[in-house]
Amino acid sequence: MNKKTVSIIFLLLIIVSYNLIVIYVDKQLQNRNYAGVYNNCNKVWAAKGLYNTRSERNTPKALMVLK
Repeated sequence: MNKKTVSIIFLLLIIVSYNLIVIYVDKQLQNRNYAGVYNNCNKVWAAKGLYNTRSERNTPKALMVLK
């Protein structure tokens, strides 16, 4: 076989492998049990603070506790 044929076969193998991995991951995520996801202590809550303009977002001023 020449280099072009080997390259095409290798590329097709990569494409097929990628698609099979995507199908497998999608199936695993579909079968995942999300029961109690909001009831455990391992959750992270995030906020961008209180701000009036978009430029104030994530600034120390926006994240300061109201007094």
